Amino acid sequence: MKTQYKSIANALPEYQRYYTVPEAARAIGVPSYKIRRAVKLGIIPSYGVLDRRQYVRIKDIQEAMASHSNSVNDQKSLNLSDVVGLLGGSL
Repeated sequence: MKTQYKSIANALPEYQRYYTVPEAARAIGVPSYKIRRAVKLGIIPSYGVLDRRQYVRIKDIQEAMASHSNSVNDQKSLNLSDVVGLLGGSL
């Protein structure tokens, strides 16, 4: 039965798929503690089911980074540390 769920999850487009925090961190190339901190600060929404795991969407992370990119001057790429810093948090 688990394989059935995995095949359904893999059939979803990348932006609609839910990832655990470590999976999302590997996918976008940042440490997982930065994503957890951004979730705790409310920058990135997280989703949960009955277990304690937090799930995030890559799309939500990218949107959070893009929405704050206009606030960073003279910088070509924005990373998660910048987003958290702009909102008064620290990583």
